[in-house]
Amino acid sequence: MLLALLPAQAQRISTEQKTINVGQVLYKTPVSADFKLKNKSLKTLRIREVKTSCGCTTAAYPETVGMGKEFTITAVYDARTLGHFNKQLAIYAGREPLILTLQGEVVSEIKDFAGNYPFTLGELKTDATTANSTTSTRATDPQSAYTSSTTPTKQPSPSSCTSPTTSQPKFPPRA
Repeated sequence: MLLALLPAQAQRISTEQKTINVGQVLYKTPVSADFKLKNKSLKTLRIREVKTSCGCTTAAYPETVGMGKEFTITAVYDARTLGHFNKQLAIYAGREPLILTLQGEVVSEIKDFAGNYPFTLGELKTDATTANSTTSTRATDPQSAYTSSTTPTKQPSPSSCTSPTTSQPKFPPRA
C-alpha cells in the first residue's frame, strides 16, 4: 500500500543544448559534436539505445550514468553529401526519448566571412506596405551620409494570383 503512494522516479536527462550547429564542414571530412548531459534522476541511468536519423550519423555514449553525474554523447556525421544537414539522435533511457540535433552545412570550400566592412547602416524600418532606411554612413568618412526611401509596392492579393492551385503531396501510410 505504501508503494502506491510514492511517485515513480522516472529516469531524467537534462541538457543545456539540444541542438549543436557545427557551421561549415568540408566535404567528406567527418565532423563530431559533444552533447553535454546530466542524469537528474535519483538512481543510476541506463541508456538502452541511441538511434540516429540515418546511417550517415553515429553516436558514442555510456551505457550507465551514476545518479547526478554529467556525461557526454558524441555524434559524428560523415559529411558525404553537399548542402545543409539536420541529423537527430534519439536517446532512449526513460519512457520518452530525448531528441538531440546536429546541424550544419557541407561545403566544397570553407568560406571565411571575416573582414573589414567599412559601411555602417542605420535603422531599417519596415511595415506591410513601406520600407525606409534612415541613414547610411561610411565608417572611414563620417561626414558623408546617405538617406534613402523606397516607394511602397503593392503586393498581389491571394485572390488575384494566377498560379494554379496545388494540392498537398500524399505520402504512403507508415508500415
